Amino acid sequence: QLTGLVLGHGKAITVEPEAVSGAGRTLSGRGLNPAGDGSTGARHRVRRVSDERFLDFQADVATYFHAVGNESNTSRRLTGSAIKYVEVYAVNDNSRFTAFGGASGVDRLATHSTAVFNTVTTMYKAAPTDGASMPYTIQIVLAGMGTFVTADPYEASLVYQGTETTVSSCLEQFNSWAQTQLAAGEITDNDNRVLLSGRNFDGNTVGYAGLGSMCLRSRSGSINMCGSSASAVPGCAVTIAHEMGHNFGMRHDGSPCPSSGLIMEAVGNGNTKGQFSSCSVSDVSTWFSSVYNKQGTCLENMPTQVFGDPVCRNGFVEAGEDCDCGLSDCTSIDPCCDGSKCKFVVNDPPYECSDYLAPCCQSCMIVKAAANFACRAAAGSCDLAEVCPGGTSACPMDEFVYPGQSCSVSQGGATYNGLCSAGQCQSMSYTCGVDVTNLFDGTWDMSDTCQAYNDDCGTVVCHDGSKPSDPTECGQYFATHGVQMPVPEGTPCWFPSDPAFQRLGMCHLGKCTKPHSLAIVPRCGNGGIDFGEECDCGSSGDSCCECSTCMLKATSKCSSLEDCCDSSTCQLKASGTACRAALGTCDILEACSGSSGICPKDVGKQWGTACTA
Repeated sequence: QLTGLVLGHGKAITVEPEAVSGAGRTLSGRGLNPAGDGSTGARHRVRRVSDERFLDFQADVATYFHAVGNESNTSRRLTGSAIKYVEVYAVNDNSRFTAFGGASGVDRLATHSTAVFNTVTTMYKAAPTDGASMPYTIQIVLAGMGTFVTADPYEASLVYQGTETTVSSCLEQFNSWAQTQLAAGEITDNDNRVLLSGRNFDGNTVGYAGLGSMCLRSRSGSINMCGSSASAVPGCAVTIAHEMGHNFGMRHDGSPCPSSGLIMEAVGNGNTKGQFSSCSVSDVSTWFSSVYNKQGTCLENMPTQVFGDPVCRNGFVEAGEDCDCGLSDCTSIDPCCDGSKCKFVVNDPPYECSDYLAPCCQSCMIVKAAANFACRAAAGSCDLAEVCPGGTSACPMDEFVYPGQSCSVSQGGATYNGLCSAGQCQSMSYTCGVDVTNLFDGTWDMSDTCQAYNDDCGTVVCHDGSKPSDPTECGQYFATHGVQMPVPEGTPCWFPSDPAFQRLGMCHLGKCTKPHSLAIVPRCGNGGIDFGEECDCGSSGDSCCECSTCMLKATSKCSSLEDCCDSSTCQLKASGTACRAALGTCDILEACSGSSGICPKDVGKQWGTACTA
């Protein structure tokens, strides 16, 4: 049986299997009978793409789980810049699982979802309209798939309008779940998460995604309504392609491009052609030139595994294979691999790995831990380098600097200060000066007055860059379809217990949160004291700490990085020693207790205490 999409002359034609009984089935549809001879075979329906009417909104945010497919953390090789690979992890929610009949329909569900992504891949390969061309070839790769076979793990946190699920709460909770699972290594490593849902979203919305969020671990993803019939495949694919387009920074079509008929139309009209417009090409080009480098350049590596049945010589290492260079003779590409069998070359001693595929492999043998070989360099000041652990050719999963560490990011000759969050440097000044300026009309930057409006982690407020002499000129209506742009995850904010005007907190799910509560994976050397550690040297060092173990030296009583620790002696400061000065008449000085290296939390005078302004 065939499932596919044919693009040509501005039209998109689908071929779908059609269940019929009896013998003598022929390929037919729309009055066509190419076979015409009564030969046996699967009956198919051929039709134009016609998706559901949809109105979608863009958001710039952030149980038993049945995983399907390859879950190994196979290391990946880098490619040149001509092709960008989007490794997608697809999730079928419980309502979709139920729509396919539960456990008895898992195979049909996987087949249906795979057909959807095959169609999405075709759409991204199709030539855009008006003779435009994408800045790069964008290859969509289904790296893994999972299904919630019981209630969705975030069900209790969703918001409903009657029986309809609000898309803002669903996207926020799905992104949060996916980020946690990815950091913990519970799902296949990926660049983008896509939820296929059988829920009924609020209003006429069938899809929702973060604008320009591709490669951000906290927000690179989308939620999509997806039917369960074969005829629903094209419509579901159009929705996913549309929402992924938003992840790439594409806005809805409009002047000078047609407002309907193409993938990025705001409201589906039943005649979507499965092509992007020249306006979409312009948007994605801007994203690659202005945003991509800041967000991790995650699309450079060629995937070494794909979801589905293994095929030798397809260039992807799949179940039952040791290697796969894509050719029968791998001598010039991967001398460790017998391309005819996709197995390691027979050797004595036996080869253990592939230099071509695995960063912790040298001369077809696993690199030993004693070599202390860096298999993944730090991608920036908020990232950590990984070294080969020994015993495996795979590089450990990517880990990051402890959340809340100071950082800076540069763009266009300007430098923006911020805090580290999930490996990225988040800065409200960058959000306004670069992201908002690129995505919306006007020129925007940040002032102290406007910055304060973002401390509640609500919607973005920026300073009008055309009025540099007036710091109170703030703008906040950065919206699409009436939904305003939320403050990005990880943005520095003022937490009430912190000193005034010091933004040491970080936005998470719409609230200002202490950085330590956002630390997901403990690691000695990340600069934060995780559970089980007494200290952590990070990149700055700590004279009181054994940096390799994150434990205090035998003679140390505290970490030199703590406010109530004497860094010269590694002993606790005396009780009553000031560790935080009062910042005004309504604040009080905090002093060391003599029993801890940590300065007590910041408190002020009681409500109602007389003061002077």
